[in-house]
Amino acid sequence: MTIQEVRSYFLKKPGAIEETPFKMPVPVFKVGGKMFGLIQKNKTL
Repeated sequence: MTIQEVRSYFLKKPGAIEETPFKMPVPVFKVGGKMFGLIQKNKTL
């Protein structure tokens, strides 16, 4: 999956929001104030 596909999948969850609470631009996805996912960009494994 691409980053955009993962982001879209996460945001389809009921009540999901996207935030960037860290100093680095790491998108964090939450439902009801609880984090359920994040995407670290520019990281090769």
